[in-house]
Amino acid sequence: MLVAGDVNSTLAAALAAAKLGVPVIHLEAGLRSGDWTMPEEINRVLCDRLSDLLLCPTPDAVETLCGEGIERARAVLVGNTMIDTLFLLADRERAGGVPRRAAPPKGHSSKFSRMTDQILADDGRDNSGCARLLACHRNRHGRPFLRTMKFT
Repeated sequence: MLVAGDVNSTLAAALAAAKLGVPVIHLEAGLRSGDWTMPEEINRVLCDRLSDLLLCPTPDAVETLCGEGIERARAVLVGNTMIDTLFLLADRERAGGVPRRAAPPKGHSSKFSRMTDQILADDGRDNSGCARLLACHRNRHGRPFLRTMKFT
């Protein structure tokens, strides 16, 4: 069973698979915030413990798992799928190959969640380039991505 991320459904799938004896692969393994008040932090740690193979987005994630006593052979550095996709689509957009979607309904608002803000925080780690890219890149309405966007 391949599970991705740190949401409740990820943990539920990993737990069900483990109880049925189905091998579990966790994509985005080894990420830690250190904030145990976040439900996602609990999900991350439990998913990693239940998994047979841990696919890590960064070298830091591999080291975190090894520091927690997980054998290095189970932790594989594969890259960050969200960041890799962002850069792939950014390259395609610059080349004119990404179709524009219709604008959201009038008055629609969207905000980045607290967790996303933490993931994109410019903390000098692997994801910091993504935060800088999004902070300076503008959407089709000319607004920065890292702000609340109100569509009118």
